[in-house]
Amino acid sequence: MERLRVPQFLSKKASRRVFLGGSAIAAFVIACGGGKDTSPQVQKGDTPTLPPAPAETPTLEPTPTATEVVKAPVNCEVLPQEFCSQGEIITMELQGVKHVYAAFNLPSGTPIFARFDGLLDKSEETGNPFSGLSAILTSDNYSSGDVIKGNLRFDDMIQRQVRQGDIIGYVGDSGINNFGYNVLYGIATASPDGPIVDEAKMRELFPEAFEKEDRKIEYNGPVKPPVSYSYESTPPGQ
Repeated sequence: MERLRVPQFLSKKASRRVFLGGSAIAAFVIACGGGKDTSPQVQKGDTPTLPPAPAETPTLEPTPTATEVVKAPVNCEVLPQEFCSQGEIITMELQGVKHVYAAFNLPSGTPIFARFDGLLDKSEETGNPFSGLSAILTSDNYSSGDVIKGNLRFDDMIQRQVRQGDIIGYVGDSGINNFGYNVLYGIATASPDGPIVDEAKMRELFPEAFEKEDRKIEYNGPVKPPVSYSYESTPPGQ
């Protein structure tokens, strides 16, 4: 229990006796009402009543707010950072073989970068079912590789070695598109039955594209492989 403080009503200084002369004492007595003590008397043993102490106001903890999780943008390595998240996934079956591409609509002049050191082989599509130009980047003699198709522009059509991060081509301005997209990007491994999509690597490069609903393409026309050329300086049509 908290011990109450009793205030000091009389200080030591006020309790000292003051000795006055006879006439001065008489005058003092008359001025004070004939000597009658009119001040309230504090009875011995009485405890003065103190006002109650104010109740402590509880401190409210701040209401926790949900923290928004912001994903860091993924650098897809093959395009400028601002375009990496714009892709969509399209899937199609050609002659019984599944094809999966990250599909983009990119502005003319957008550079495309080599994802790794390797051999860059360029070719022209036949229009069945793809149009425009294409390129294959491989580091293991075509056992696996990255495939880029569509409205592309190359400085030349010569097969050459490139280094990771090199610009291997640009998005063109010819208006060519495949199934509504001007650039298709795929990663696959070769097999006797046709290319096998490396979906794990594609998810690593284009995770935002796989978060969207994929688009299934139906194509029942002829399928012809692209035609390889060895142009010394300019791609076809330029």
